[in-house]
Amino acid sequence: AEGGLGAQRDLGLLAAGELAAQLHHAPHDDAGLDNLILRLKSAFKMTIVIVTHEMESVFTIADRIAMMHEGVIRAIGTRDELKQSEDPVIRQFFNREADDEEIDRDQYLNTITGAGGG
Repeated sequence: AEGGLGAQRDLGLLAAGELAAQLHHAPHDDAGLDNLILRLKSAFKMTIVIVTHEMESVFTIADRIAMMHEGVIRAIGTRDELKQSEDPVIRQFFNREADDEEIDRDQYLNTITGAGGG
């Protein structure tokens, strides 16, 4: 039977192979990677999950954005929705404002890694 889950799997494997080949042979610049992701997303109607701090790339390729802070998802939405957020952490991020509070690095690492048993 043509066109079933096997065909979808094969297309997915082909796309992954194309992506791997292009990543291996192409210069590693953000714009080139962004364009490749956009082409794959369009050609295969793919949902692609990307984890990055490169906000220019996020704004270029993402339909929806999930923002995390201290290991917790604080907001999910479009770029415009997140820019309108009343959450002070999200607003601080979009306004590119530094934290005022001092951070204990050891405590922070323990918090995000689950170390220290607490």
